[in-house]
Amino acid sequence: MPETARPTGARAPAAEAVDATRVAARRLAGDILVGGQAMKTLAELTDAFGPRLTGSEVHRKAAAWAVERFRASGVDATLEPFTLDHAWVRGEASGTIVAPREAALHVAAIGWTPATPAGGVRGEVIELDDVTPEAIARRKGEVKGKIAYYDRAAGRKAGWHAHSMQRLTEAGAVAVLIHAGKASNSVATTSCSGLAGAACTGSGFVVGLEDGATIERLLEKGTVTVTLSSSAALSGPIEVPNVVAEIKGREKPDEAVLVGAHLDSWDLATGAQDNGSGAAQVLEVARAIRALGTPPRRTMRFLLWAGEEEGLYGSRAYVKAHAAELDRVVAYLNTDHGAGVPVGWDADGRDDIVLAMKPVARSLLSGLNADALQTAMHCDTDHCPFWVQGVPAFNLDVDDSAYDQIHHLSSDTVDKVKPGSLAAGAAVLAITAYALAELPDRIAPRADHAAIARQLKGADVLADLVDTGMWKP
Repeated sequence: MPETARPTGARAPAAEAVDATRVAARRLAGDILVGGQAMKTLAELTDAFGPRLTGSEVHRKAAAWAVERFRASGVDATLEPFTLDHAWVRGEASGTIVAPREAALHVAAIGWTPATPAGGVRGEVIELDDVTPEAIARRKGEVKGKIAYYDRAAGRKAGWHAHSMQRLTEAGAVAVLIHAGKASNSVATTSCSGLAGAACTGSGFVVGLEDGATIERLLEKGTVTVTLSSSAALSGPIEVPNVVAEIKGREKPDEAVLVGAHLDSWDLATGAQDNGSGAAQVLEVARAIRALGTPPRRTMRFLLWAGEEEGLYGSRAYVKAHAAELDRVVAYLNTDHGAGVPVGWDADGRDDIVLAMKPVARSLLSGLNADALQTAMHCDTDHCPFWVQGVPAFNLDVDDSAYDQIHHLSSDTVDKVKPGSLAAGAAVLAITAYALAELPDRIAPRADHAAIARQLKGADVLADLVDTGMWKP
């Protein structure tokens, strides 16, 4: 029979490299899925350290622990600090409906907001169903002196809600109250940062689902007056650490595949799903790849970020500090969607990456039922600073159907994590990262500014990226 023609185009090198990495992929999967350490690592992180708020002493201790965990696996690691405008301490918060009747409210201060004046603030509640800049400008006269109340659906329509809060404060609102939308009056904390600095000028609170519904029903009948108080404290400039670990490549050490997750969490829970699970997976991937004995063709760098919850500050600081190296970054792989069953990868609008990834996914990930590829654009976690700089970026895509039930809540604890799905996600992350590091050629080129601009044109995330300073048109 005549020799079959060799495939041509972008897929051929990838297909050949996949054949050469199958043995390593099997070893990685076996190591992680049978007797791996992902769940043990996660339990240690959440139980020994608990909540890991960026800028806190606990977060610094957790970062030092992560360095030692990397080193115990034979992986070089260090801390790489950057400066955050403020650390923040929550303090105490309270809220009360004082008219038309008295009722205590379940509230929490929004992260990186200052304390209220002594005695708190008092005002009539004005409900807003639109907090876009245009809508706030139209209602500026009505907002002044009031407590501005809106739900998260309205906030999402307006983009990053921190900007809406800031604009409402500038319009004269004495405080902002966001309906958290969580049952049993649980309050889902969030941040007021993401602007030019890491703090907002006005007071902001979240309120539980049932209490918010009560406010809305009372507003239908007349005026509602509320008092709100917070003793939160801001520190001023502070150094916080990213964790950086590395396995040097055997043939192309100047090129690198980056694997990352954020180590920080909110302070109301231990952050098991968000994002202790991702941090544990990155540590597990580094351990398993180091245990292969032979390093991959390219360097692999493992990154545990600080400041993700407040506006992707750790990854943004890294991209800025390492700007001269970005041309040599082959890909950045991120895990921050919880420990659900992995289904594949999201390439955030890069169709060329999806095309090049198909042979890798089909050959190495289909057995784990994780070969789905999509290009939905989110830019809501630590891949984004790399993506806007044109670096091929991937987010681990998982079944997150139950994720929002505990997201940013006190119930985000390790007992909600299933060891099998956590390990499966680590295996998918390890296999993919290793395969990309082994490819003869890069998975895809770095996109230039014009190409990224074309992808962002008309995208929902564009305004947020401009407002946060991550994108300059």
